[in-house]
Amino acid sequence: MMQPVSIPLHGRPTTGWRSGPEDAAPAVLLHGVPTDARLFSRLPALLPDRALLALDLPGYGGTAPLPVPTLTAYTDWLSAALSALGLSGPLHLVGQDYGGLLAALHAAQHGAASLTLTSAPTGLLWLIPRLTALPGLHRYFYQHHGGGLYLHHGVCDGARAAFLETFGGVVARPELPGLMRQTAQHLSARTLWPLTRRLAGVDTLCLWGTEDRFNPPATARWTARRLGGRCVLVDGGRHYVPFGQAGAYAAALSAQWG
Repeated sequence: MMQPVSIPLHGRPTTGWRSGPEDAAPAVLLHGVPTDARLFSRLPALLPDRALLALDLPGYGGTAPLPVPTLTAYTDWLSAALSALGLSGPLHLVGQDYGGLLAALHAAQHGAASLTLTSAPTGLLWLIPRLTALPGLHRYFYQHHGGGLYLHHGVCDGARAAFLETFGGVVARPELPGLMRQTAQHLSARTLWPLTRRLAGVDTLCLWGTEDRFNPPATARWTARRLGGRCVLVDGGRHYVPFGQAGAYAAALSAQWG
């Protein structure tokens, strides 16, 4: 059963949920945009004996936005949140999309028991989203769509209705296009360039969907090769495979942690 989590950081709330044994260090789950911690909400029923912690990234769910959404600000927030929850030492980290980038940066700084990346390459490929924030292009990717493009094409047909019911209200938020654009604008080549090298020695799994239209399977294989990790592809999975193919996703995580 999921238990809500809410902690104050510098006078601003950070929210999420926790499940599983309370006396065990949880695996930390970080969602991508424009979803929130509910992206992983189907996993507790499938992994009842595993301790899980899913956090809402700043600006999503109930977590307050960052004054300036830089990569450094996000990683500082994550470190502070984990410290406030009493979590230290190497943890199992799982991240989807932008949450995967944050998980990888945290693993590079603090180490990790394991790192699972979903639709989240490492290195300079992250500069491609930065291009979408350029004048002109940003109107298509943010002002006109504001995340709706990802939601409608991010899950398989069988899970789309439940997915849109869960996250459809997110794209109606008037501040979302600006938040997404600012986040893309602050992707830093200086931070991204050494990331792959800094992850050497971290036990890494690239866990992708075979039908991901935004980060195709070739990206997963390429990322796994560069990191010296493993690649597992979930048949029929799309960008938000932790929700759309939760059973296969949970099985792969259990094998990784086992």
